Amino acid sequence: MKTIEILSEMNIHFDEATDSLFDYILGCKKITTLDMFPKVIHNSRKYQSVEVFYQRVLDRNMKKQEFIDIEKRFIDFVMSLWLYNDTYVDISSSEFNSSYYYKKNKKLLKKHSKFFTKSAGNDEFLLIENKDILHSFAILATRDISPVIFYFRNSKIMLLLNGCIGLIYYGFPKEDLLTKQIADNCSLYLY
Repeated sequence: MKTIEILSEMNIHFDEATDSLFDYILGCKKITTLDMFPKVIHNSRKYQSVEVFYQRVLDRNMKKQEFIDIEKRFIDFVMSLWLYNDTYVDISSSEFNSSYYYKKNKKLLKKHSKFFTKSAGNDEFLLIENKDILHSFAILATRDISPVIFYFRNSKIMLLLNGCIGLIYYGFPKEDLLTKQIADNCSLYLY
C-alpha cells in the first residue's frame, strides 16, 4: 500500500518534500504515548536508572531475560492489534541492515530479512499477514535497529515503535478504547 494512500485514509497532511511521516508523527500534538511507565518521568537521573534499551543488554547492565520480558509486552501489543486489522509496516531507515544492533541480532532476524529490505527506504507499506514476520518487524523496533511504523488499517491506528516506547496516532473514529484494553492486558500504559 502506497504511503500516500495511508495518509489519505488517516487524513494526514504535510509537505512530503520537506518532511517525512516519521517526523510528522514525532511532532504531532494528537499523539498518545505507549510506555511501560504511566507518565513521563521528568527526573532524568531516575529515568536513566530504569530506562530500557537494548544497548544496556549488550553492555551487561541489564539481564537479557529482563529485556525480553519488557520487549514481549510491546510485541504482544502489536500482535493483538494485528489480530483485528489488516496490518501494514514500514521501516523508517533504509540502512537498517548496517546497524550495529542488526548485526547483533542477525541470526534472529535472518529468516525475514527479505521483507525488511522490501519495506526499507521506499514509498510503500507492506501488508503483513504472517505473525512471525510481524514479530520480526517488532523486534527491529524494540531492539533499536530501526523505527518501524505499523498501520492497523481497520482501526485507523498508526503506531511508531522505536525502542521500548511507542507513539500512537488515531484516525477517525478514534479506537482508543481498544488500544487501552490491549495496553492494560500487556501491562503497558497510554498517556
